[in-house]
Amino acid sequence: MRQFLLTLDYELYGDGSGDVFCDVMEPTERLISYFDENNIKVTIFVEMVEFLRMKQAWSKGNNMGYDFNPYEAVVSQIQKIYSHGHDVQLHIHPQWVDAKYENGKWHVDNKNWILGLFDRVGDVTLKSLLQCCKNELEAMVRPIDPNYQCLALRAGGYNVQPSRRLVEAMTAVGLKLDSSVVPGAVQKGTQARYDFSSCNPRLDYWQVNDTLENPVQTNTGLYELPLTSMPLCRFLKLFSRARMKAILKNSSSAKSNFNDKVNTSRGNSFVQKAKYLFETEYITWDFCLMHRVMHRKFIKHTLGKAIIVLVGHPKGFSTIDTIKSLVDLTGNDATFSTVTQLYRMINNGNESGN
Repeated sequence: MRQFLLTLDYELYGDGSGDVFCDVMEPTERLISYFDENNIKVTIFVEMVEFLRMKQAWSKGNNMGYDFNPYEAVVSQIQKIYSHGHDVQLHIHPQWVDAKYENGKWHVDNKNWILGLFDRVGDVTLKSLLQCCKNELEAMVRPIDPNYQCLALRAGGYNVQPSRRLVEAMTAVGLKLDSSVVPGAVQKGTQARYDFSSCNPRLDYWQVNDTLENPVQTNTGLYELPLTSMPLCRFLKLFSRARMKAILKNSSSAKSNFNDKVNTSRGNSFVQKAKYLFETEYITWDFCLMHRVMHRKFIKHTLGKAIIVLVGHPKGFSTIDTIKSLVDLTGNDATFSTVTQLYRMINNGNESGN
């Protein structure tokens, strides 16, 4: 029986836009209600940096246009989600580290989108950033479970490269697992920059030593849990009502993301953009945006894999039909697990095998 891991990146838009209550909490509530009704456990990757910036702003008297404290609301929802048996892990976008709320909106640091390149010294280093966010997430959850430990990381935009320093920082703060690698995928923009073309998409997970992309045979205790990926023409991704709704919901963010990828790799002309759209790329299995036909393609593509990692974003979620289609198609051939459950299984297995 195959294990399906449904993971949700709990965050605003990367450029700082969006509303915590409307774009994060409300769709998350609808998703979790469906999962609870169907006894499906999921993993929430909480973007701690942006919520800590909101916490700091509120404490200084800046309400950011909200009537209620967004950080306290997030804490309450995450505690409720965890109490229902779901998993909670860490998500980080470094562009939020120095973000400022001015003139009615957040302004993120556009020079710091890539966690693998975060090389500041002083009061905020890569290690201290991971440690602070890990500590805050644990403080958020421990009123519900005093024994809770954050063990997994997902980098914003999957930007873990170069990963050597990130591995060192993860090891130093006690993180045990990363889930950022998208095997086969390549991006060359300023907001997303990585090359996972050498990673084997058929591997369910692997242990790492000094870099996340390179499997090792020894028992290191640090794991990469890659997101399931499949090669597809970029244009075909658009043929989804849910995806089009997500694009229209925040067209400025979608346009910025698209232009960043196209301008860096192809240039800015109409012909070059068209060529980019019709190229093939490895894409993640986004269960919030894909329709039934695409779910079926992924299920067929992943036959033979024992562990399948999907990703969704509450900010892009619009209809529960996308989730219902997925659950219906997986049928009796699936069990739904969390990141923590999987980590315990594979780590105990590796320990017993030594």
